[in-house]
Order: sequence, then C-alpha cells, then structure tokens
Amino acid sequence: MKKQLILFSFLWLGYGFQAQYIPINDVKAMDIASDAISVKEIADYSTIYGTVLYEFNKDQRIIKKTEFNTKTGEPGVQYIYEYQDNGLKAKKTKYVLEPGKEDTVVFEYNKYGIKICSCTGQGEEGAKYDDRGNVIETYKKNGDPYITTSYTYEGDQIKEKVHTDRYDNGTKIITENERGQITRMEMIGFAFDDRNELAIVESKYNADHKLAKEESIRYKTDKDGSRTDKIKDITYYIYEYGDHGNLILEQRQNKKGKVKYEKKYAYTYDEKGSWIEMYIDGELYKTREIQYK
Repeated sequence: MKKQLILFSFLWLGYGFQAQYIPINDVKAMDIASDAISVKEIADYSTIYGTVLYEFNKDQRIIKKTEFNTKTGEPGVQYIYEYQDNGLKAKKTKYVLEPGKEDTVVFEYNKYGIKICSCTGQGEEGAKYDDRGNVIETYKKNGDPYITTSYTYEGDQIKEKVHTDRYDNGTKIITENERGQITRMEMIGFAFDDRNELAIVESKYNADHKLAKEESIRYKTDKDGSRTDKIKDITYYIYEYGDHGNLILEQRQNKKGKVKYEKKYAYTYDEKGSWIEMYIDGELYKTREIQYK
C-alpha cells in the first residue's frame, strides 16, 4: 500500500491517547496481551514517521512514545509521560529530535487530568479558572474569549467536558465523556457548499468503549445563507469489531441505510492473541513487533 489510507470519519480518535479524565489501560486499548512491555508499529504506507515505538510501565500505561523518521530511520519525535497517584496524566514532555529542529515542550496536568493552561502561543493572553482550578475561559490578546469550557463533576471525577472553540469562520462545540472521547460535535457557521450551515455529529460507543456509530446531520440554509432547522442530509458511520476486539469493518451509509463506502480489516495474531499484521481491503497496512515480559 503506497499511499496513506485516510479514515472517512473526522471524529475517529485512534487508541484513546486523547485527553482522559479517568485512568485508561493503554495496553488493553491497543488490543495487546496484558504482559506486553513495548510494541513497535511499522506502517506500510508513506508517512514522515512510519515507525512508532510505544513503551509501557507496570500499570500498562504508555511511558514513552518514539516516532522514527521514515527516510533516516532515526528518532524524530519522542514523548515522555508521567502519571499521578490517581492514575491520571501528570506531565507530557515532547522532544523534537530532528537535527536543526531540536525543541522541548512540556505539558502539565492537574489532578482532574486537565492540561494546565500556559496561555502562550496562538495569540493567547490569559485564562480564567473555576473554583477547582480548571480552565473555563482562554482569552486572546484583545480580551475576546478564544475558548470557553464547562465541566460536569461526580465527586472529584470529571464526567463531561464541553468546550467551545471560536474561529474567524465559525464556532465548534465539542462534548467529551470521562474518557476524553467525543460524544457530540456541533459546527456552526462553517462553510459547507458555500453556505453558512450547521452540522451536528453524535457518537456512540460500545461496552468496550470503542466507537460504534456516528450520526452526522447537516441542516438546510435559506437563500441568504442563514441556517434553518430543516435537515439537508444524514450520514451514518458504522464500526464493527471482531472476536479479538479489533476493528473489522467501517461503513458510511446514507440516511436510508444504503452503504456508500466501506473498508474491511483483517489481522494475523501471535500466540498471545495480539495482532501483528493489519490488512485493509486485502492490502498490508501495518505490522507490529511486540516484546513481552
């Protein structure tokens, strides 16, 4: 497979490396046997960093992620993860190792798993916090709110996070659950077909916390481009998993349930039941080298 395959759903989030507000078992999320200490993934398609090495601690959390430059074979970017006693992320350090591009960026997190705002870059000037120390507003240099965020708590655990990102051409409202998974995305004012449309995507997860279905709704606009509450189109994205818990089918369906596009996945497994080769529509997509205790 010479070119990168792009998933057709824009909400697909991969292994669960996104924000997390409860401790996550990274080894299990990657569908690897529990006694793994590292896994190297090698992509059979063109990309800058085609090989990635993940290393795990005794709690099956990622402690180091190294991305290797496809052309040179040398490490290009490395991430180091540190965790709190409650299992949530405490710090993530990003090292850019490419010659001439060396850099280090540190991200710190509070006890809720929320990244502590440094408020530098992207024209940001400052932030406002709630009484638990979580960022609820980030301001631009001119004083306008750039991002606003609200949280729903259950004791000391975040159950839901809603953040509103304001751009020059529209607003995006994203709702996340306690695992940091997007459950709803609302896009307002972005140009679809040169009109000021509203699009809403609802996401559903299965018992194993894997993405099972997405419903994407686009609404009609008047002649002047203003939004209405009339539905223009509905698209469904379906995800199915096999006995090992691996993704085996992706489908895009129209509002009548007719399949418009699909991809089929197949795997080969090692003696511990971890997949070591992934195929998409019969072509090799990725291989794994797994080390166990």
